[in-house]
Amino acid sequence: MRLIRYAFTALAGTLMLMSAESALAADAGASDLEEITVYSQHAGGSAVGGTTITQGDIQQFNRDTLDSAVLLASGASVSSVGARNETNVWIRGFDRWRVPLYQDGIPIYLPVDDRIDFGRFSTVDLSEIQISKGFASVIDGPGAMGGSINLVSRVVEKPLEGEARLGMVLDSTGSYQSWSSDLFVGSRQASWFVQGAGSFTGQNHYRLSDDFTPGTFQGPGDRLDSQHQDYKINLKAGYTPNSSAEYAINFIDQVGYKGNPVVDSTVPKSALNQVKYWTWPAWDKKSYYWLSKNEIDDRGSYVKTRIYYDRFFNQLDSFDSIAYDTQNTPKSFNSTYDDRAAGTSVELSETLPGGMDTIRIAGHYRWDQHNETEGTRNAPFATYYSQPWETAEETTSSAALENIYHPSTAWDVIAGMSYDYRHLIGDDQWVGSGVKSPFGYSFSYPVSNKHAWNGELAAVYRYSADGSVHLSYADRSRFPTLFEMYSTRFGTFINNPGLQPERSHYAQVGVDDSLYGTHLVVNAFFARVVDAIVAVPLSPTLSESENVGVERRYGYELELSRQVVSSLRAGVNFSDLVRVTVAGGTVATDTPNQKFFGFVEWRPIQQLAITPSLDIEGKRWLQSAVDNTVYYRGGSYSMLNVKAAYQFLSDAMFELGTTNLGDRNYVVEDGYHAPGRQYFANLRFKF
Repeated sequence: MRLIRYAFTALAGTLMLMSAESALAADAGASDLEEITVYSQHAGGSAVGGTTITQGDIQQFNRDTLDSAVLLASGASVSSVGARNETNVWIRGFDRWRVPLYQDGIPIYLPVDDRIDFGRFSTVDLSEIQISKGFASVIDGPGAMGGSINLVSRVVEKPLEGEARLGMVLDSTGSYQSWSSDLFVGSRQASWFVQGAGSFTGQNHYRLSDDFTPGTFQGPGDRLDSQHQDYKINLKAGYTPNSSAEYAINFIDQVGYKGNPVVDSTVPKSALNQVKYWTWPAWDKKSYYWLSKNEIDDRGSYVKTRIYYDRFFNQLDSFDSIAYDTQNTPKSFNSTYDDRAAGTSVELSETLPGGMDTIRIAGHYRWDQHNETEGTRNAPFATYYSQPWETAEETTSSAALENIYHPSTAWDVIAGMSYDYRHLIGDDQWVGSGVKSPFGYSFSYPVSNKHAWNGELAAVYRYSADGSVHLSYADRSRFPTLFEMYSTRFGTFINNPGLQPERSHYAQVGVDDSLYGTHLVVNAFFARVVDAIVAVPLSPTLSESENVGVERRYGYELELSRQVVSSLRAGVNFSDLVRVTVAGGTVATDTPNQKFFGFVEWRPIQQLAITPSLDIEGKRWLQSAVDNTVYYRGGSYSMLNVKAAYQFLSDAMFELGTTNLGDRNYVVEDGYHAPGRQYFANLRFKF
């Protein structure tokens, strides 16, 4: 992509040549109680190749949901799972199954297929998003083949602190599209604090680009069934009896529903019966958790504990046609998931006398229970019946040991290992049969336990107050999901309980420094994935998941940011990614070969900030939405966004902006085009 290279070269040159003036930006409060492992680092830097996205970044670029916020980081991209109306986040070519998601160090995991929809998570309650790339500490738990993402809850800092926003979005014609509101309020006293955050978003449609070419179902203009509604509350209370102890309890409740746009391309008559007419009446998640940290000596040693309970309730309704009003055929159903999880972790960090060694030990335990039922028919117009509840249960355990050695104040040498174990208690499945009661039978799948060893090694050298270089290697694994082992995928797969963990061998090197007033980050990486789980055809109509895939992923990232003059700040990041399938025959889909993000913040007066930003993504391999044997190269786009923010009172701000200013018609998932031009307005208050 010449455009990406030219844009990066021009902006980089500008940033490096101009003189700098320092600037400070206030951000939301944070506590290390909610963070995952962070190694010693210089101020403003990132440890071992990672990235931190702050609440200030989220607000500046109007990134209200997790999927859009993650795109601010180099090496991060998003794909659309159009048939499920979900977004999937990728970090250097590793997707949501290989990059675990945490909330304050608590794993967010769905036991059947771990299909987390990143678009359902709002960002108002976050202090920051920690993104580990390639090197994620074994102390944080299992599964981090390609890194991890941790959502760090915002923590109140003042006796009375609050922030509120009202927002509205219009489509390219100026018609109402959606609105949003969010609130954060809290109080911190001498030894305790209490706070709450909430967000609500309602969308009745989005409009496609005027350049969109209509397909079989989708015409020009408003996207069919693109409505959704989400609310989220995050309640938190904490107690700090002294400077060496901290305790917190959290409750998070997410409630949502969403439509599911049908494929918008031309569908041949032979494939019409494969089109999915789905809606999601419920996408609800509740989390309760306890966090504590107690220092145990004057050298910084501590014990940290986490205890949590999660519940995920999800309903998917399937219909016969685009009218969404009949369920007379077996392809139509009402599917309900009611999943539960509970777990705990304990981390001990002991700094030995003399301060040259820090030993960390961690243990993790998690129990998952999946419950599902479905209402359907076994034949067209046959009796509609509800299947009995079926249950799957498993436990996951991990024990980790890590040593951080400091041969001098400038060096960190990190070595660690862990052992992960997954015990499958059982998995029941219903098989529909016949048109009379009992309409089928239930059986239990054969079970198979899994285990895996993991290792890590890294060195960080801080050669100046602002500069560091790091080198790391990680050997990490990921257990297969129940879906990969057992799902028949509407009769097209046979189960394979003997599936083994996937594994990545991941090396990277990087530099983080400030040169002539410009903050510079450079990272290069190479990963080899073995025992990758891929679909192996057994016949023209039947496949099996097997550990036969081998892949290589390599590339580099560049980041530059600078306060050019007192009224002008700018930043860019550029990523280059190569994915090669060595064995297994799969096509490396859904990730761009290159990605660029750049912005300029101009303040003609102190109260007014004008911020244009540019997103460019290169080509990616896409799979046809109507013929899964067809792959093609596409998905590239460039998108210009502009935002103006005017602070008309000391504690009040009005924002106006537009996304996709050029009304670009683009797609990152075949058959599911992205929104065209949109206009937004926000009113923000602080108190």
